[in-house]
This record gives sequence, C-alpha cells and structure tokens, in this order.
Amino acid sequence: MRTVTLSHSASTPDVVHSTIAFANDWADDLAVKTSFTVPADARLPATPNITVLAALNNIAITLSGNTVTVSPGLTPPSGGGFEVR
Repeated sequence: MRTVTLSHSASTPDVVHSTIAFANDWADDLAVKTSFTVPADARLPATPNITVLAALNNIAITLSGNTVTVSPGLTPPSGGGFEVR
C-alpha cells in the first residue's frame, strides 16, 4: 500500500471512510471498486413470468383408505401443472 486515508464523521453508529492507494499500478487491478449505480452492461436476474390461476371453487378431495385424491376442477396451464403442499 502506498497510502491509507481515514476520514471520520461524528455519527451514530460511527462511520469511518477509508481510501487505500496501492504502491504500484499492477495492484490497482486487485483493488475493489464500488459504485452506487448499476453498470448498463450488468447481467441482472430475469423477472419471473408468474401466472395466477383462478380460485379453485370446484376442487374435489377424495379419501380412500390411505390414498388422497385431489382434483382441482381446472385444466392445468400449457406446459405446467399444479403444486400441492
């Protein structure tokens, strides 16, 4: 490291801002650079496509011995199904 600069401001909790200057240009590539903005070319997570189904007003649940059969009364969406928890 070439220099370390600390700046302190009276706050609660105490905040100390540090700036580190490295001794050579090669070390600058190892430094962590932060920013308050997101770069334009950043890969962000995709927004999920959520399909909300209608209320299951015609659901039928049948118990037979140790078997439970659930019929939602709806056709599942294309490429999808129903999740039972």
